[in-house]
Amino acid sequence: MIYIAIWLTLASAWLGSWIWAWAMEARDKKALAAQAIPVAEPKEIAAKPERPVAAAA
Repeated sequence: MIYIAIWLTLASAWLGSWIWAWAMEARDKKALAAQAIPVAEPKEIAAKPERPVAAAA
């Protein structure tokens, strides 16, 4: 009976630490995504017309 109690304690501690680490990783990824500079997709770049360059005088 004591072995079952020890096993359950260790298993719940392991699971709790895994869930905590997963939550922290998700939080960090969300924070990094919020700070990221948006990058245009190649098809969006191709769809935009080029700006005419003024002739150098």
